[in-house]
Amino acid sequence: MTPATVSELYPSPWLKPEDLAGRAVVVKIVAAQVEEIRQFDGSKAPKLVLSFEKATKRLITNKTQARRLAELTQ
Repeated sequence: MTPATVSELYPSPWLKPEDLAGRAVVVKIVAAQVEEIRQFDGSKAPKLVLSFEKATKRLITNKTQARRLAELTQ
């Protein structure tokens, strides 16, 4: 079968908005760890990365998401 979209042709391990297609999804976070992520300019920066139960893709959080998660878990 021929891939229909660029994202199907080049799948990413990272969760993106289009993966959810506007649906609200309830997930269980099973791991949160800091990883060095390559930036667009080639440098690396530490980012909080979340893994979810029953999901193959992980989420690289932005600053707002990381702060909100910290607020919710304190």
